[in-house]
Amino acid sequence: MPLQNIQNDTGKLATSVAREREFSSKLISDLARDIAIFKNSPMQVSTKSDPYIVNMNVIRQLHKQVQEERLSEVYHQNSSHFEPGIVRSIQSAWATFNEWQSRMSTSEWVSSAGRSDDGAPDSGPRPMSPAQGTSRFVENV
Repeated sequence: MPLQNIQNDTGKLATSVAREREFSSKLISDLARDIAIFKNSPMQVSTKSDPYIVNMNVIRQLHKQVQEERLSEVYHQNSSHFEPGIVRSIQSAWATFNEWQSRMSTSEWVSSAGRSDDGAPDSGPRPMSPAQGTSRFVENV
């Protein structure tokens, strides 16, 4: 479930950044249009198309876009530090399991050395039964 959360958050951040960029582009286009209208017919400028007000909206939007992009960058940096930690944990778990399995094989061999079920001398380690082997470990995980 946490992996899905990370994927969802990454997707949401990417969508948010794209949305902010798109909105910034729209506002910049509106500003260019409103400046042209102001140059050609200054008496037709309304408060909604006043270049000064539209420019303030563009500045505010660009700040918002930059914040979203920084948030996305920080999130990616944090997840790039998070991923190696997960890999190290998994590698450590495998090493511990391999060590445990090796010890179990050795202790099985040592405990059975010199005897066998039929009284004949033992010819080496006996194979582990499924109940003693890795399947029991995997089922408990």
